Amino acid sequence: MKRALKVASALAALAVAVLLLHEPLRRLAARGELYLRGGVRYVFDVEVDRSLEAHARIDGTARILASRFSRFTGRPAFSRIDADQLLIDVPLSSASALTPQSIAALSVQALLKLQAVDDNSRLADSTSVLPAGVELDWDRYSRRDGGVIAAPFFQSASREALVEFARRRVPGGRDLAFARTPKGFRTFLLYQPEVTGDDIADARVAFDRGRPYVSVNFKPAGTERFRKLTAANVDKRIAISLDGIVASAPVVINEISGGNCSIHLGQARPVLEALQEAKDLSLTLKAGALPLPVRLAATRPILPRAH
Repeated sequence: MKRALKVASALAALAVAVLLLHEPLRRLAARGELYLRGGVRYVFDVEVDRSLEAHARIDGTARILASRFSRFTGRPAFSRIDADQLLIDVPLSSASALTPQSIAALSVQALLKLQAVDDNSRLADSTSVLPAGVELDWDRYSRRDGGVIAAPFFQSASREALVEFARRRVPGGRDLAFARTPKGFRTFLLYQPEVTGDDIADARVAFDRGRPYVSVNFKPAGTERFRKLTAANVDKRIAISLDGIVASAPVVINEISGGNCSIHLGQARPVLEALQEAKDLSLTLKAGALPLPVRLAATRPILPRAH
């Protein structure tokens, strides 16, 4: 009996050792492929100042960006910082899975925010003349008691025109946000965020009536913040935004205590296109938001070093 326990303990220790060695061995194999076969270097511009805080943020951006590339390709990617640029190196076999569309999706900042919508603002009261190309419209939705909420918003084909017109009318303690529409863009007036991407524990693709969406699960602290947010906004709307663009603004029917929310990607897109977007979004949310925005500046080959 004692011998069997010793053997079981030894096997368990061996399994743990294998698991601990698995990731270093994968990284070593990827490094070896870069050395023997070459790969591709993706060069990203990033704007930073010279403060200690900025140095930590650019380190975090490099780490998370490399993690996103690794999750997408299934193989390790390597990052380093060169002045005001981030360099992401991937082995040749990984680069074949990366398209311009997937690289664009992997490099979004992915700042997720959940914010109560200010539907009681008098945003339109002081608007007698609208500039060319800007229209006033109203959201209308019903409460459980049968009452109707009517909230003003502005829309335009030009986001810049909306920013220029609406930003001077935003009251203190509110954020001006936007959503895409068939006509271009529309405004939302939002309270300060109470739940963010830092609260996410997991994100995955799910389906509702054949349409893909992203199901988000929150960490324990985020679950409690989400519960309080929904409890305080029953019969009101909560906007779910990503990088300043509102993906949806559902009306809260009741308090939500399960720590889960859904990000729907719109009904107008073809299913396969929406599915790919949902996959990309779930991956970036799981890897975490980039502390700093980045922009792809160049793609360069990495030549083999061994002959």
